[in-house]
Amino acid sequence: MKFLNVIFKGHSISELIQEVIYVFIGYFFLMISYCTPRNKKKWVFGNKKIFKDNTKYLFIYMQEQHPEIQTIWITSSRRLVKRLRALSYSAYYKYSLKGLYHSLTAGVYVSTVNSNHINFFTSGRVFNVNLWHGISLKAMVDNKAVPADRSFLSRVCMPYVYEQYGLFFSTTPTIDDQYLRFFRFDPQVLYHGMSPRCSFMMMDHERLLRYIEEKEDPLMLDIIHTSRKYNKVFVYMPTWRINYGTHFMDYAFPDLYALNKAFSKINAILLLKLHPSMTYDAFKYKDLKHIYYIDANIDLYPILPFTDIMISDYSSIWYDYLLLPNKGVIHYDFDVDSYAKNEFGFFRDYKTFTPGVHASDFKQLLATIESSSSLQISEERRTWILDEMWGKGRSTNNEDLIKEICKRVEQVL
Repeated sequence: MKFLNVIFKGHSISELIQEVIYVFIGYFFLMISYCTPRNKKKWVFGNKKIFKDNTKYLFIYMQEQHPEIQTIWITSSRRLVKRLRALSYSAYYKYSLKGLYHSLTAGVYVSTVNSNHINFFTSGRVFNVNLWHGISLKAMVDNKAVPADRSFLSRVCMPYVYEQYGLFFSTTPTIDDQYLRFFRFDPQVLYHGMSPRCSFMMMDHERLLRYIEEKEDPLMLDIIHTSRKYNKVFVYMPTWRINYGTHFMDYAFPDLYALNKAFSKINAILLLKLHPSMTYDAFKYKDLKHIYYIDANIDLYPILPFTDIMISDYSSIWYDYLLLPNKGVIHYDFDVDSYAKNEFGFFRDYKTFTPGVHASDFKQLLATIESSSSLQISEERRTWILDEMWGKGRSTNNEDLIKEICKRVEQVL
């Protein structure tokens, strides 16, 4: 059974016991949640222990622009609660009395994966909004790491994977097809628009800098100021890999000194942000002046507009980055065959949907960096990809999304 294989492979016995207890108690609260009154003017947001992705940026926007709607961030991190409150945001610990109260009485849940990023077991009768966390070519139905196999056991232990939504964020029919096959929900719940994090990312630089200075980690400003010393700023944010584990860097960049030298030749810097499952010895490589390692917990979206070229793989972030004008790309697909076979397939032809320069191994990547050639794709190809992946939704904004949620809420609450 896929469910048991994945669960036992990725969790310790103590973690599994904790999860069983959590689910057992959770069903008691789920029954209560179907009896509590729901306030359609109270929206709760969450993303487990982190503050990023689409939920973050819609939450910030609504805190500033829609005081008539009570917006609250729910998190399982006490540290994050303190941080958000210091920024004058409304935030509560998931298991606190007030956190449970707001989760039980809010009319709207806004998440990026599922309502368990807030609290599934307090979600009875709630209007459920899923902003998802990115559009990509990954064939979600072929995900080798998702334990949910639609068995009875997985439905009992992971009910949030099978929940229904009042609104599910999408962009085009191309992307709709993936969501409908994977989630199996009513097509009527789909909403085409511009994602909140991309709307934020496309603000003018002056507003972005002001926001970063007021609201974000001071490290962000340091990254931007450091980057200005170089002619070009590259960024690499590889997607999660199952099979490489913590050793991904050994395969992607087998010689970091050679990579650093390649960037030094063109007076460029690489902003390197890895997935939390990957490791990097920052102390060992602290003398590499052209590689700037960024902690996985840093939200890089406010910084992306200040970069020039993305070294991309199969992550959805490139399709977000493509919205920014005059940006270059190197599609570094050294493991494309093994990735498609062992991790995710692609629901569209990979090469067709990744126009631009490709580097199929480390040596080719170094040569591409040093060539200093133009790495921007043609405007014709850029427009075609934007139409396929973003469509007419890229002309919408947060206000359109909020209005649509409010309209649908009125119909059911």
